[in-house]
Amino acid sequence: MWSAYQKVRQMKAAFWNFRDNSILHYVLMLCTYWLLLGGMLNYGWFYDRDYMRAAFVIMPIALWLVCRALMNRGHLEKKNRVAIRAAIRIPWPLLFPFVAALFYAIGLLGNPVSVQGTWMQIIRWIGAGAWVIVLVYLSSYTSSTESRVANYNGMFWREKPQWLHRLVTASGLVLSGGSLFQLYGWIKLDGAVYFSSNAEISALGFRLGGWLQYPNTLGVIAGAFAAYHLLDTYRRLQWVQPLSQIQSPQEPQQQGAKHVYRRLLHSKLFKAVIASGLILLHLTVLGLTESRGAWLVTVFVLLAVWLMSPRKEKLGLLLFMLWLASWALLAVLATASLWLSDALRFAAWIPLVGCLLCNSLLLLIVSYVQQRVKKERMLLVIGSSIVILVVTWLAWAVAPEQASNRLTGGHYETASARVLIYQDAWRLWQEQPWTGSGGDAWRQQFASIQHEPYVGKEAHSVFVDSLLDIGLAGTFVVGGMIAFAVIGAWRRHQGAAAAVLIVILHSLIDFDMAYGLVIWISLAWLVIAWLSPRANQVMTDKRYAAEAQSREGSIDTGRNSGNIPPSEGQLVLLFKYRISLNQRSIAVLLAIVLGTGIVMNLLQVAGHMIYNVGRHVDNPSYLRLAVSVSPASTGMRLAVAEQLPPDESLALLREGLRYERRGKALYRALALASERSGREEDAAAWWKAAVQADRFDKALQTEAVERLAAMSHKAAEQGHVAEARKLALATQDCFSQFRAEVRRIEALVDPANDKQFAMTPEALRASASVDRLTWP
Repeated sequence: MWSAYQKVRQMKAAFWNFRDNSILHYVLMLCTYWLLLGGMLNYGWFYDRDYMRAAFVIMPIALWLVCRALMNRGHLEKKNRVAIRAAIRIPWPLLFPFVAALFYAIGLLGNPVSVQGTWMQIIRWIGAGAWVIVLVYLSSYTSSTESRVANYNGMFWREKPQWLHRLVTASGLVLSGGSLFQLYGWIKLDGAVYFSSNAEISALGFRLGGWLQYPNTLGVIAGAFAAYHLLDTYRRLQWVQPLSQIQSPQEPQQQGAKHVYRRLLHSKLFKAVIASGLILLHLTVLGLTESRGAWLVTVFVLLAVWLMSPRKEKLGLLLFMLWLASWALLAVLATASLWLSDALRFAAWIPLVGCLLCNSLLLLIVSYVQQRVKKERMLLVIGSSIVILVVTWLAWAVAPEQASNRLTGGHYETASARVLIYQDAWRLWQEQPWTGSGGDAWRQQFASIQHEPYVGKEAHSVFVDSLLDIGLAGTFVVGGMIAFAVIGAWRRHQGAAAAVLIVILHSLIDFDMAYGLVIWISLAWLVIAWLSPRANQVMTDKRYAAEAQSREGSIDTGRNSGNIPPSEGQLVLLFKYRISLNQRSIAVLLAIVLGTGIVMNLLQVAGHMIYNVGRHVDNPSYLRLAVSVSPASTGMRLAVAEQLPPDESLALLREGLRYERRGKALYRALALASERSGREEDAAAWWKAAVQADRFDKALQTEAVERLAAMSHKAAEQGHVAEARKLALATQDCFSQFRAEVRRIEALVDPANDKQFAMTPEALRASASVDRLTWP
């Protein structure tokens, strides 16, 4: 028995050990939860202003961790030569965000179409790389160097707290659950639900956009979460032991309902049933988004997982997939029926809750029967199939009357519109095929080269975006690293790799990667996979003990023979594709990149803060300082120019031409500023450039014709006949181009006229008003 004094000393030692070794660890863990939650609240970091706040947190943390590893290098070398190799090691394929940022930086040295867009892409990718560093550090952290070396001292790791798995699981729960809460009306968010009576857009009459406010991306991330949990959940259900054999490792088996309930809560069966509920939740969200692309990609990847699964698992895995799909279909159609009814909309949550309860209860029954009817496997197959058929029939029975089948209904307008985007992108890529045009190349240039007036500010393909931004060279290198990372992840953790593959495949036909949150969650899945043992499986204790015993025997044999250095051979096998942060060259390089990203992000944040202060106090000096701090921000430059005198405003806008090409907003502002300064000929040239930058903007075309006509009339009133005639001819020329584009679009058969491009009566009147001024 210990004395009271010894107990107090033990408590103090435990407290100081926790303080020295674990406080930082838990603070960083809380930061990761806070960042992902903030990403959901900020529309998935789609907008640069939201992503900058996340980068403002994650990049300094990663830089501090890299510098800390570099400073501890000498101490670790003196203490343990193996420790420096095993401290923090990052799989090199996961460093592709830094490589992508490097290619954008190379483009910044040239003549990018948008310096601001290139600048922000560098910040985005460096922030993603910083996220990888933080995740790897937290995943490899232990309270001491010796225990850390022990954890890495073999091909298979000892089971550690799966905090990263819990982080991703909690993020998926909040993402899907919160999106459903918005559908139920419990959380108010504009754009969470899209309404449409057009069957080409929605068969149910609405589509769930959720936190991301975009159904397609919400659907693909929900499908990825479902795939992530699927395989592990199935294998846990398959290897469940009878309840009478499940015992707590600390206490002997006890009788009574209380102890049976406690053993159930700590059993693999209970965890698998909870995980199946998560899968059902994600599949329900996937169905309510009505994203055909997300459906097809999810089914394709799950089919690949099923084909590559062991033969003994194929039948059970197929039944499990169909089981969950049938319950999800019932939840989707029943929820839609209630939600479309104004009187019953308040009860739209009941179908999902009912399906979750029924699914859990039936899974418990199936697992219980499976343990006692092992020789009659066909009985379980038939019973499960009957349940699947009954649930599917119920789903169609409760389906809304107006629901139509989008897959077989012949509505492929969205696909044809994307073909137009890809055709124009091909023409644009040929201008800079190898190095690209820098960040936001498509957003900045598509309006000037599109041959039909579709709405396509996003390229709807990460591959197209990459080709236009960093060219063929950058796409080949970064794409190769991503492919290697996914292949390596598939060999280690098929669930995480399948989730990443779903996101990547869908991003080839949509702009999912424009959401920073999607990139960060995908990187978290890759980290989970690469930090898992090779050929990851849910192993029994007996198999794990056999693996451990064989490893210990091989190590002892090598040590006794003197042929294999202890630990070195094992570390080489485990770290075949990893680099250490304790290597001086690697750490210095990463520190430089992270430091550059921090400075770039700080300049952006500081520019916006100074601009907001200047607007609040109405002080032009603050506005000028804001533009000097963030000179590439065209939006800020335009806002500041509106509050300056005409000549100073014109000079400020002309400086913006150094940072942007083909910018209709900048050209329009230059035209207006030139007109205010009395430079009518320059104004006419800028109006022509603005119209060429977006030929299918009928409001801009009309404004150009009206302003040119107004300048012509003003010159005539002042007695400047020659100048008035030049401006009148410029007006007629601008109107003629406008009319020619309108006639060309009208001659097309079923054009993609999303912009409603047509001739306006205002342009007709303005053009007619200057006819007499064109006479010699």
